[in-house]
Amino acid sequence: MKTRLARLAVGCLTVSLFTLPLKSATVAAELLQEAALLRGAGQLDAALARYDRALELEPRNAAVLVQRGAVRLARREFDRALADCEQALALDPRSVEALNLRGGIHDAQGDFASALAALDAALRLDPRHARSYTDRGTVRIKQGDVIAALADYNRALELDARFVLAWVNRGHAHKLNGRPAEAFADYEQALRLEPRCALALLGRGDLAQDRGDLAVAVADYERALALDPRLARAYISRGTARVAGGDLKGAVDDFTRSLELEPGQALAHANRGAALSKLSDRQGAMADLNRAVALDARLLLARLNRAGLHVQGHDYAAALADYDMAIETHPGSTPAHWGRGTARALTRNFAGAEADYRRAIELDPNAIEAHRGLGQACLDQRKFREAVAALDRAIALKPGVAELHEARGHAKYGAGDLRGAAADFDRAYDLTLAAAR
Repeated sequence: MKTRLARLAVGCLTVSLFTLPLKSATVAAELLQEAALLRGAGQLDAALARYDRALELEPRNAAVLVQRGAVRLARREFDRALADCEQALALDPRSVEALNLRGGIHDAQGDFASALAALDAALRLDPRHARSYTDRGTVRIKQGDVIAALADYNRALELDARFVLAWVNRGHAHKLNGRPAEAFADYEQALRLEPRCALALLGRGDLAQDRGDLAVAVADYERALALDPRLARAYISRGTARVAGGDLKGAVDDFTRSLELEPGQALAHANRGAALSKLSDRQGAMADLNRAVALDARLLLARLNRAGLHVQGHDYAAALADYDMAIETHPGSTPAHWGRGTARALTRNFAGAEADYRRAIELDPNAIEAHRGLGQACLDQRKFREAVAALDRAIALKPGVAELHEARGHAKYGAGDLRGAAADFDRAYDLTLAAAR
């Protein structure tokens, strides 16, 4: 269950590197060329110094103000970036790039309504500006409106079929919309246009990880990082692949590196917290998960893992609060429902637990933990026949689990099926002995 909200489609909006015509082509132009190269190499401090010098020479150049603002946005200096943006708009009220920058700043601050307003204004000035459609699609993804985002990406590609970022972002939208084949095709097209596109490799790697092909996924992530060692999102994805492969310490290193590159990423904190929990570092895990929730109260991964830690600590009220919020923001989450069912069962609210488990099964009929929990909740309420039915399904989904046979033995005994109960108890005993050998 990965909810990957990242730079390829849902990270902070960026502003293109091109240099608009300047009032002079002397020292300022050379400074701008150097700044663009430094910025592309991730040397933001040095790039900022070049933009500062260029603006000393040409203080009323709106295009340079936009580019300096973009560097300040990348450095998460939002107030300074916005000051550059507003100064550029005062000099050139019809600057589409300045409006795009304003949208990017508001997006980075989580003010999606203001980001959309800025991008809508840019498109009113230039309805054929492919970058503005792509950036607006990014914001709409963050708002959860994947269909509207796809419409924006489609329009961007109608206007510029060679716009690599639009292909990458549309691929991500297709992935979120449950269409991995279409996503893969878009990432491949991006790579045909630009074989060194790290974002496309990242997206393709995420698809491989989703289908369980960890070796292919890691290969794509490592190619992406070789091309762009500062691509923070690639460290998160490689980290989740390492978790899946059992390399928890390597995963923690990846999540930490991502946070060094881009502090304040809720997803990186949530993933590191989950990995630390598996490493039995409960204090470190809770600190990361608390930080993740503070940064993004809707982040399902953080809520579910923090709830799990609360259950381990027997703080069931706190666990239930997290599960309640998870279900409020993600009502279709199977793990949130069976997790809350477990917390309710631990507080002896067996009827509430039963309701949650049944809802989880409606969402995912193959959710083994939900069938198992439902069987136990029914058993606790002396609904023996219903318990047997639930445990039958759990055993069919996952044969050979001693605890399931033992629970079904108790349910059959309660239902009056003594022979069936004895058979299940014998089976549980045999499985326990086999596991001990």
